[in-house]
Amino acid sequence: QMEMRKLSKDSVLCEEFNKAVSRRLESGTFIFLSDLKKKNPKLGEELEKMKKIWSPLTYQWKEGSERNRLRPVVNYSYKPRPDVPSYNDSQLVGSSRNRNLQEVLIWQRQWCYLSQSDIHDFYQAHELSPEDVMLNCFLFRRDGFCSDSPLETVISLSLNFGARSAQCLAQLAKFLTGKMYIYPVSPDVDHALTYAITDDLFVGSSDKQKLLEMEKILESGLKEGGYTLKKFRRSNT
Repeated sequence: QMEMRKLSKDSVLCEEFNKAVSRRLESGTFIFLSDLKKKNPKLGEELEKMKKIWSPLTYQWKEGSERNRLRPVVNYSYKPRPDVPSYNDSQLVGSSRNRNLQEVLIWQRQWCYLSQSDIHDFYQAHELSPEDVMLNCFLFRRDGFCSDSPLETVISLSLNFGARSAQCLAQLAKFLTGKMYIYPVSPDVDHALTYAITDDLFVGSSDKQKLLEMEKILESGLKEGGYTLKKFRRSNT
């Protein structure tokens, strides 16, 4: 429906959407199911035996973003009929694991120097089990929407924004990474991680040189868990 109602009527939107999905296919976040079967026949056989859920693919538009102006979103809240629950309806939400925003701001104000960074593709940094992979199916065309190529099943190998349980699961993995790889080096940096707002990270200090050291500890520790950070931005509070 999205292809017919929106993408076919807006060539710029269609191009941006296809580029965003293609980038995830190239990175390995998404993969055509038929390609996975060819690459790993044994795994393909196992996946065919598992329960499958197809959800519509939609998007989120982010004005001002340099890299991810359009983010593909698997619509896990879609209901084929009003009396049928969506995939999200069957999921436990869990806590966001974020502190109250006022608490975060008060913590930030105590430092003379503050650094901020983002985790690149935060949700996609977490791989799914084979069982969960097959619950993350959607349809796409190899040559992009609005092309003549047929619709094929694509699966997501990673967590996706839009899944009700995704934030809690990703946050738990992030904090576990901190306990494993950051806390042994610097309890202060691990504590600062608890003041992150999902993928927005902060470290603060009254000493500029120490702040730079904390940035390195945070980045190297999270890298051990498979996370990649964007460039730090520093400010005087």
